[in-house]
This record gives sequence, structure tokens and C-alpha cells, in this order.
Amino acid sequence: MPSKTRIDLAQLLNNIRIANIIFCFVIFVFGLWTFLITRSLPALFICLAFFLFGLSHLDETMDNNRRFLGRHFAFRVLAYFIVLVALISSFKL
Repeated sequence: MPSKTRIDLAQLLNNIRIANIIFCFVIFVFGLWTFLITRSLPALFICLAFFLFGLSHLDETMDNNRRFLGRHFAFRVLAYFIVLVALISSFKL
């Protein structure tokens, strides 16, 4: 019989993942909106990065058996790389 604490922790983690998905979606929409108005490449890159972060959180939420941890890791590494590119592309030298 699972303990009540474990069930609460699992629910809490699931709620955090859902909140992360919502935040990623909001940042994605605002980033896309900003790009469409300003044609700013850093905004587009940030938008794409948070789309990948959202996919990672969604994939993690749907994958209860943790079979695809490599895919979660790949999504996040690629998203961080895109954020790095966005920051570098925003420098005015």
C-alpha cells in the first residue's frame, strides 16, 4: 500500500510540470507575438527554446515509466543552446 506522502509528492510534481507547460506556452505565444511585430531574431529564438522546454515538460508528464529520459535531456540541451544563440545574436558589436 503506497504511503500518502508518496501520492502527494507525485501529485505535486505533476502539478509543477503542468504549471511549467503553461508558462512555456505563454512565453512561446509572447515570443512569437514579439517576433511578428519586431522581427527580432532573439525573440524568435527564445520563442523556439520555450517551445522545446514545453515539449520536454509535456513529454515528461506523459511518460510515467521514464522510458524517454534521453529525449527529455536532448530537448532541454537543444533549448538551452537556442537561448545561448539568442543571447549571442543580441550583442551589438
